[in-house]
Amino acid sequence: TLFELAIYMLKFSNYSPLYMIIFIALLILALALSVSILSYSLTMSSLYFMKTRIIFKNSFVLTIKKIIFNMLMTIITYALLLPLFLIGNVVLYLIGIVILASIGISYTILIWVLYCNSSYDVYINYEQYPLFYRKGLRKIEKEVVDNA
Repeated sequence: TLFELAIYMLKFSNYSPLYMIIFIALLILALALSVSILSYSLTMSSLYFMKTRIIFKNSFVLTIKKIIFNMLMTIITYALLLPLFLIGNVVLYLIGIVILASIGISYTILIWVLYCNSSYDVYINYEQYPLFYRKGLRKIEKEVVDNA
């Protein structure tokens, strides 16, 4: 992957270890931001009829507005499988890949779609699209009136 290639190329750099740590931290930050922007833009494009430029602009604005919570969501969705990849045992690495291929991808998509829809309810749907507000996330039961 691109991340592994960047770390491999850092071995041949003349920079001090501090610069390498800063570079890796910025690379992880950029990766998390791009995952967040992509998640927002994919779910937004399926719900709203907007131009592509506006979708990416709104996705970027939502990502920056909720940057700390977006980072938390990225860590939560991938934290369950991360230890299997970091241990270094080939068997655990293969088990991690099998879990990621079978249920991990659908799990992360489900988490991000629900998270993005709840963000749209807070920032977009309540005022601009009231017909979309709280649809599918939690149904409020209607009061039942008894005919006494």
